[in-house]
Amino acid sequence: MLNRRPVLGLLRRRLRQAARRGRLSRRLGAAAAIMGFLCLGAAAGEAVIDQTRQLTLAAPTAAEAAADRPAALRVWSEVKSRLALKLASDRPLEIGEVWATRQRRICGYANARASAVDDMTPFYTVGGTPRLKGEDIFTYVVVWQECLRDRWIELHVGTERTGECGSAHFRSSVLGRRLCPDKDRVWALFSQGR
Repeated sequence: MLNRRPVLGLLRRRLRQAARRGRLSRRLGAAAAIMGFLCLGAAAGEAVIDQTRQLTLAAPTAAEAAADRPAALRVWSEVKSRLALKLASDRPLEIGEVWATRQRRICGYANARASAVDDMTPFYTVGGTPRLKGEDIFTYVVVWQECLRDRWIELHVGTERTGECGSAHFRSSVLGRRLCPDKDRVWALFSQGR
């Protein structure tokens, strides 16, 4: 007959080892979860820091604006003439909101009149030369974010609406009156409770 004691002892040792391994795996699992939460917290912190960098910069003081405005207006007059030549329309140049950044870049909206349709399009300058949104989309994304973030000197008051509804020419047409609601009229309807 077979002696069962060594077999039972071996079985007990194996069960204890498995139990220890289970505790160890639970400890490793807990450590991995803690590390995961720490990494997630670091990523969230980095995202918050990145978003605070993207916030708009402070407006100039009255003294700074008075000092920088003449130079910015001089640059804007040159850019405006270049923009008119670039867009070459039979109508006068339609300009929306225009501003200068701290880096002396001119940014704003102009009627590009693409494919014979009035279309307010963002533009920015590179070395005094105006560039439109569609010319280099990859550079546009980075530069336009900088433009929106850094509105230093306001040069021309106008619309910030893009597309056809941003253009006064299109809004005054029959199709424009139908497609582009007048914001003031819509607001009046909502404020009256209709």
